[in-house]
Amino acid sequence: MIDIYSDELRDYIYEVDNAKRREVLLLVEKEIKRLNTKGANDFYLLSADEETIDKIEDLVNTRCLILNLMFQATDSEIKRFKTLNKLLYELTLKTYRRTANLYRALLKSEKCEWFDDDYCIEGTLRFGGYNDETSVLRLEEDDFYGSDFAYMLDVVHVITDKGRHSCEEIIQPSIHYNPKHTPNITDVELDCYDYLDDGVTWAEGWLRHPAFDPFCVCYAIHDICTHKPYSIPDLLRMNDFWSEAKLVCQHIVNQDGTRWDRNA
Repeated sequence: MIDIYSDELRDYIYEVDNAKRREVLLLVEKEIKRLNTKGANDFYLLSADEETIDKIEDLVNTRCLILNLMFQATDSEIKRFKTLNKLLYELTLKTYRRTANLYRALLKSEKCEWFDDDYCIEGTLRFGGYNDETSVLRLEEDDFYGSDFAYMLDVVHVITDKGRHSCEEIIQPSIHYNPKHTPNITDVELDCYDYLDDGVTWAEGWLRHPAFDPFCVCYAIHDICTHKPYSIPDLLRMNDFWSEAKLVCQHIVNQDGTRWDRNA
């Protein structure tokens, strides 16, 4: 019987064939589901204790390793990777551009003197997790991997927010309000532009795969598959990306009515 908590498990995964890896994968996912269930159909991870979260996070990392080792790089998978790389690069550009444009719109508007003390301008791009059956694609290679991708991507999505070292956002541009700024300020002057995608590929870690050599891998893909515990097969099934830009107008007061002064 394979001990999925054994210190030797990682070496075993590297040494065996894909059939054996699939067996371990199914055991790991079964254990994740057991730890994540407290009562029927209860997604316990949303309120789990730290010890349980740590265990699930370790198992999620093991799952990620197995799937990356099993990655086949079929023609259809490479075609889908190419599509996703283009999509996520374009979403990155849009997120930066909309955040900067929102700030310029603020600069053009009249300040509300009786309310506005400061502003928070922020953009985000992230995987939206599992919202319905369209959030995670079913692909022809599903049977080969054997993973319950829909359930597991939801788990990994929560872990990236609640785990030890992860962050849910893929990119998160922000702008600090400065009353000296004018509406014609550029994205570069605001430091709100995609400086990470500079024409050099972000194919690092498991993305350093011969099948990806023809592509300039964008930073967003790098973040998903390197900074977060999503495998390449997970990435290819993601179908729910959220990009947002928001402005928060802040009114900050003491009990005596004294307002916060950003210049104090």
